[in-house]
Amino acid sequence: MSSNMSAPLQQHSSPTISRISNMSKSNSTQWTTTSLGSIVTFWPGYAFPEVEQGKISGDIPFFKVGDMSRPGNDVALNSAEHYVTSRTCRFFGWKPCPAGAVAFAKVGAALLKNRRRLITQDTLLDNNMLAVAPRPGISSRYLYWLMQTIDFSRFVQDGAVPSVNQNQIGSYKVAIAPLSEQQKITEVLDTVDEAVRSTERLIAKLYIERAGIIQERLGEWESRHADNSDGSSRDVRWVQLGDIVRETLLGTPLRGRKDGNILLVKMGNISGGMLNMEHTEHISRSIVGSSIGHLELQHGDLLFNTRNTPDLVGKTAVWPKNLPPAICDNNILRIRFQPEVLPEFVNAYMSWGLGRNRLARLATGTTSVAAIYWRDLCKFPIPVPAISEQRRLVSGIDYSGSRLSCEQVELEKFLLIKQGLMDDLLAKRVGVWDVSDVDTLTA
Repeated sequence: MSSNMSAPLQQHSSPTISRISNMSKSNSTQWTTTSLGSIVTFWPGYAFPEVEQGKISGDIPFFKVGDMSRPGNDVALNSAEHYVTSRTCRFFGWKPCPAGAVAFAKVGAALLKNRRRLITQDTLLDNNMLAVAPRPGISSRYLYWLMQTIDFSRFVQDGAVPSVNQNQIGSYKVAIAPLSEQQKITEVLDTVDEAVRSTERLIAKLYIERAGIIQERLGEWESRHADNSDGSSRDVRWVQLGDIVRETLLGTPLRGRKDGNILLVKMGNISGGMLNMEHTEHISRSIVGSSIGHLELQHGDLLFNTRNTPDLVGKTAVWPKNLPPAICDNNILRIRFQPEVLPEFVNAYMSWGLGRNRLARLATGTTSVAAIYWRDLCKFPIPVPAISEQRRLVSGIDYSGSRLSCEQVELEKFLLIKQGLMDDLLAKRVGVWDVSDVDTLTA
């Protein structure tokens, strides 16, 4: 097994995973090693005249790089923003790429994302894209998976705009399985890929449910607040954030490193109202010195990201119990509240729905870097219901958050398995087994 595959899999107790980890190398003698160009036909993209763009009628879709990000196009190119007719193709001399080909970006930052998309019908591509169609003896799905193992960053030509060309891609050496084994390999990879996508869909659903738990109640309070200047009632009062804050402190300007005995929390550790400590930096206690006493995070501290890109600035999370000693860097403002407010409640309000939208309006800066300053944040209006109501809402959010965390762990496991299988099966490092074993693996 490859090192990428073996180590992650051995962390799990599934009998099937153990079996995969102990599989021997394939003894097949029918594999061949050849250049990619010898097993595919290249289909170029075309310049797309502006006068022909934007038409939604026509029998041939004309895909641009941005279409790879359209909903429903995450595996295959199913819907386009532009369509043309066969008559238009004949007029310009365009030759549609056939179904079964695999398309990808060849110019710009998009090519570094290494995204591949199957083509399911006669299709045109713009000149920032390229496609490869399988020759006889090569399965379309096998080619789709094989192309995902090729990192285009290896071929990027020098210049301001990254690009790759047909000769570079065509000369890349690949190991090719016999057709019967190609089909079995694609079954295995398709099964694991569906487990990944199913988990991603469930996570997206849980995020929506989590937001709905608090937004249903907050919607009433927001409506009252919009109707009059105060918006307070017997079950909720509206205050400025500064009125309920006991203490604020900006984090350290010190930089982190891989080793050290204190965690350094950075803006990348905050996402969707939650902490993600999978990738962390550290700092030595000796470097922090005596300031560790007032910098160290405590359970219940609200961490507010003050500087980031415009769409991410203002992210929040609450520091939980039972984590090692930690401090935050100076892109994070540590906020501690008065006893009548639960930090988890404030975090929820700032992370979703109307509260999040209102918070985003405080950001100032450029199109690439934005900041939210305390002088503005302290005036941020926030509803404060009775502490019992705060606890009720937070309890529902915590339950939803636990489910989210579990599914995110599952997703990481499936992604590791998928990458390991791609590396091993498509490079002839291991043989392929019955697909029912993969069903057990992803159950």
